[in-house]
Amino acid sequence: MLAVSGSINCIKHLQATAIEAGVDVDVFQLFNDLGEKVPVLSAVAPNGTDTIEAFEAAGGAKALLKQLEPLLALHAKTVMGNTIGDMLADAEVFDEEVIRPLERPFSDKPPIVVLHGSLAPESAIVKLGRARTGSENAVQRRGDRL
Repeated sequence: MLAVSGSINCIKHLQATAIEAGVDVDVFQLFNDLGEKVPVLSAVAPNGTDTIEAFEAAGGAKALLKQLEPLLALHAKTVMGNTIGDMLADAEVFDEEVIRPLERPFSDKPPIVVLHGSLAPESAIVKLGRARTGSENAVQRRGDRL
């Protein structure tokens, strides 16, 4: 989710799933910790200009994981019974402009953070998205983005 600047709803759903499964993990803290390590490697709309079709044509989720390979526990088992390393052995990235390598991310800043403080004593999830540059943020007329 961090590498694609995904939805903040995933944090709430993953934490709820962990609680229901009886797994002792603080997903909120996990996102804060990993947000500093996992760069944004894909910029699919609304976080960027690429389409989901371009993401899939570039290799999709498997290609994204291939780019993240140095950060992954490759010995971990998948739901299919093989390891992540085995699954990624034949993975390819077909367009490194859509799914970038770790050395050339869209952003190295966390796209999602969990805040704590006087306004949010229990926590607040904030979607920062990714750092944007140039004219991609420019909207000349109100109707251009509606």
